[in-house]
Amino acid sequence: MASFSAFGNILVARYLRGRAASNFWTPQLILSEVQSLSLQRYEGSPCTSGIVFTSEPTIFVKKLDKTLYDLEGVDYEGTFDVDFFSSPPTYRYVDGKNAFYVVDNSRKIIGVLRIRSPMSYTVYDRAVFSHLRSVFELEAGRTFVAISNNQGTVTVQSRNGLQLRWKNLFWSVCDTDIIVDFLIEFGLEVPLATKIVSLLFAISDMRFGALLLVVDSDCALPRSAGSIGGTDFSAALKELSKGKTVTQAMESNEILGILTSDGLTTINKDGVVLSAGDIIDLSGPGESSVTGGGRTQAAVAASRFGVALKISEDGPITVFHKGDCVIKMQR
Repeated sequence: MASFSAFGNILVARYLRGRAASNFWTPQLILSEVQSLSLQRYEGSPCTSGIVFTSEPTIFVKKLDKTLYDLEGVDYEGTFDVDFFSSPPTYRYVDGKNAFYVVDNSRKIIGVLRIRSPMSYTVYDRAVFSHLRSVFELEAGRTFVAISNNQGTVTVQSRNGLQLRWKNLFWSVCDTDIIVDFLIEFGLEVPLATKIVSLLFAISDMRFGALLLVVDSDCALPRSAGSIGGTDFSAALKELSKGKTVTQAMESNEILGILTSDGLTTINKDGVVLSAGDIIDLSGPGESSVTGGGRTQAAVAASRFGVALKISEDGPITVFHKGDCVIKMQR
């Protein structure tokens, strides 16, 4: 495909190769094949799979945590090559969610890595690759994971926590630490900031829109002009979320319903939900000059009371503070 020799692919492959190595053919080939797969559909569904690359396969196999993963050898003398995903079994049997091919620098297929307890990992864990954290901690040379997902995009996770996302033929960089550090500086504890970012990434991956405000003070909240739904029953449902923590709502999975039901969800720095489904009053001074869609205008207005985190339906995550856009990540 044309993107195989694209400048973006070369840059990403060279980054994944690392300074010590001279050959970036294998990383580039992996990127190209996973990109090609992301553009395919089979029986109406997107084709997905995943590759774990290691430059030190012997160390990888020796150090792999057998309580978390199974590594099944494949009786195959060939190598990972062009058109590897040309037949359905290659991506149906190894889906890039709970199973991944392990490939070394010589393109040898070491085996199929399977997660032993896939139900132990939530959508939030998977959005930030927590289900493969132990793999990145092996210190088996250069290691990265490349997957094709249900949105027809490619995600590459590196050992240093950096995510690279290929979408619409372009690469973008997503560093979870940027938002985590910003929230910590704002006053959140590390565990809560980390959970919120995994939540944002999960909603982005699902291609839902949402707007979350972390207020500076529980006593100063944005003025509401109404609520989403407009019925007494909707109002009653909205009250169910009040007083719960983000952690509790994530464990019950209701946080997805709370955030993606439209409107503004407000929490304090301890992660307690103060309100949900609010329509922000945009009639204040200076708000009429804000451009963009309704969610962007609401995010700017809400950010005057704290940190507003907006997820767009097509993936990007934007952070606003004091009326300004301070972080934007394409996903």
